[in-house]
Amino acid sequence: MATRGKDLVPVSEIAQVEVKLKAVGEEIETLKKKAAEIAAEAFAVLDRAAEMPVETYAQYEAAGRALREIKGALKLVDARVGPLVAAAHQAHKAAKSIETAFKGPMEKLLGVVKMKMRAVIVREEIRGATPLEEISLDGEKLAAAYALAEDGKQEEAEALLAEAGVFTPEELPEGLPKIDGVSIRTEWGWKCVDEKKVSRDMLMLDKTKIGKIVRAMQDKTKLKGIKVYKFPNLAISAK
Repeated sequence: MATRGKDLVPVSEIAQVEVKLKAVGEEIETLKKKAAEIAAEAFAVLDRAAEMPVETYAQYEAAGRALREIKGALKLVDARVGPLVAAAHQAHKAAKSIETAFKGPMEKLLGVVKMKMRAVIVREEIRGATPLEEISLDGEKLAAAYALAEDGKQEEAEALLAEAGVFTPEELPEGLPKIDGVSIRTEWGWKCVDEKKVSRDMLMLDKTKIGKIVRAMQDKTKLKGIKVYKFPNLAISAK
């Protein structure tokens, strides 16, 4: 991968983001002052509702009114604090843009160089185990692992490198250079080769998919191992 040093820091893009970040910061300070105005009213609503009993019809009706008050307070928060949240989100996005502009290319290059060094480790391990045999790695898998690393797909690259040779750093021969600040450690990864053989305790329910089916089919839902139930909910409009 040919990456020039000057390409790692897109200065013009960073300058534009910094200008936007400054403007957003000023907007946040203004909105913080406005937001403080609603605090007293919002907490008064909470105090009235916190210990409210709901046992009789009259209390049930009072609780309904309290819900509308709370919903109204939430609406007020959205109206006055919402712009603050939006501005803070924009500030976060701007800061992340600067971070990505610096770190993205560097982290990708870091992954590629580490992958190439791991290939040397694999080769040396094979050499130490079979000194009389020709040292060979699967060239196609190695090239594919490099390509995956260059695309930022590090986990897939690791899995492919493992297939290109044996990786047991503890048994490295003495000839491999020692580098200050760089150590070798054994890590383990995995990939599924046959889902049908995976133990059930290793599986996870797709709660999002099941929820969509249940909401659509309701009491007509037919999913093995799933029991459907209904419960009352309340839709509240702001007072």
